[in-house]
Amino acid sequence: LLDQDTMAGKSEKKLAARNAERKMHFLLGLLFTMGLHIGVVHYARPYNSTTEWVMSLFTIIMAVCAFGMMLGVTKFGGDLDMEGGVSDIAKDVAITADTILVLSTFSAYTYALWLWLVGLALWKLWGYLGPMMFPGAEGVPDAATKKKMDKRTRQSELAQRRAKGK
Repeated sequence: LLDQDTMAGKSEKKLAARNAERKMHFLLGLLFTMGLHIGVVHYARPYNSTTEWVMSLFTIIMAVCAFGMMLGVTKFGGDLDMEGGVSDIAKDVAITADTILVLSTFSAYTYALWLWLVGLALWKLWGYLGPMMFPGAEGVPDAATKKKMDKRTRQSELAQRRAKGK
């Protein structure tokens, strides 16, 4: 039989290997898109405006920060595939930044895709705050559930009476 420590060690090794693979994919994607963007947008087209330079710099900084967040998550043993965590947000930012870097080689209007990320952030924030601000009918059970709860209550009261009687 395998003891718990050996099993935990194997799962941690699998998690570390999977995280290392994910980090390598994101790093290679980031380097490729940054190289493509800088090579095409800033060297092949000399007529860039100040706004395009600023938005390019902003996008590159966001991509690097997202990759740094992913490194921080894995440094403390986190899983990059976990849904709804910091790593999920970092992946969203990294994918958006890489997409913007590639598409901005064709048009400067693609920087408006950052608004999509703001909308996504508001939607995720509403998922946390909405139920707290407006506690709807989630706490109200339907008729069948109420009937089952009443039956359990009666059974527990009957059991308590029997226990007192003995």
